[in-house]
Parts: sequence; C-alpha cells; structure tokens
Amino acid sequence: MDLVKELGALAFASRLRRLSDHLKSEVSCIYHSCGIDFDDNWFMIGYVLAHNGGMTVSEISRRTGLSRPSISALIDGMAEHGLVNIRTDPRDLRSRRLSLTPEGEETVAALEPVWQAVGDCTKELLAAVGSDCLEAIDRLEDQLETRSLFSRVCERLFEVQDHGGRHAARID
Repeated sequence: MDLVKELGALAFASRLRRLSDHLKSEVSCIYHSCGIDFDDNWFMIGYVLAHNGGMTVSEISRRTGLSRPSISALIDGMAEHGLVNIRTDPRDLRSRRLSLTPEGEETVAALEPVWQAVGDCTKELLAAVGSDCLEAIDRLEDQLETRSLFSRVCERLFEVQDHGGRHAARID
C-alpha cells in the first residue's frame, strides 16, 4: 500500500516532492548517460545565467522564485565545479555578480539539446495525463499567493475552536 497516495490531500506536498525527486533523478541519469557532469539542482541557475548573462543573486531570486540562501548554496557548488564566476558587484559591494565560466558556457551548450528533449518528453507525459497539470499548478500557486495555506489552516483551527470543537494544535 502506498501511504502517500492513501493520505491524499494531506500528503500533497510530499507527493509533489516524491514526483520531483523521481524526475530529477531521471534527468541526472540522462546527464550522466550523455557524459555531462552537471547536478540537476543547478538547472535553474545554469539556465537563467545562460539566457540572461551576468546577474546578482537577488536578480536570480526574483527571476526564478528561489530563495537567496538556496541560490547561494547552489552557486557555491557550481563554482567548485568551475561552472560559475562569482565577483563582487561594483555597483553594490554587498552583492555578488554571477556569470558562467567558459567551462560553464560549454556545459550549458552541451545541455541545451538535452533540456529540449527533456522538455519535449515532459510535454508528452503531461499530454498523456489528459489534463493541464501545469495550468492547475499555476492556479494553485495563484491561490497560495492570494491566501497562504498557513492562513487557511489557522482560520480552520480557530473556526473549530470557536464552535466548541476540539482542536489538535495551538497556533501562537
């Protein structure tokens, strides 16, 4: 029995994480099979730098929606592999400006056809499902922007508490 499936909406985030981990693992195998030494976790950074040139961590964060601490950890790994240059931004000495190294540009050039194939095959998988999963995710993200899950759960817990019902957690 698959507990994550069995729990349904309660384990929604866990199910998305499991799906993400599965897909990322497969993409990593594809990279390895193509002889490309690239961690799939670096995809967003490599892609955005290849298509936008040098950027600061804050600019990458705004463009990708990734947190600045996450980006910093990812670029440190990329820098260790010689894929990214990290320089102090002359306009703001507190900021780091990132760009692909020549090796990073070469790696991304090798990855572009792989990324195209992954995108095409993912589109085929999504089409085979028979519903627009990406549109549903867009709507879900919009709903969470409008009102967070935290806010919704707090309201539900206080609603139960106000009606004399039992509540499982205390929100401070």
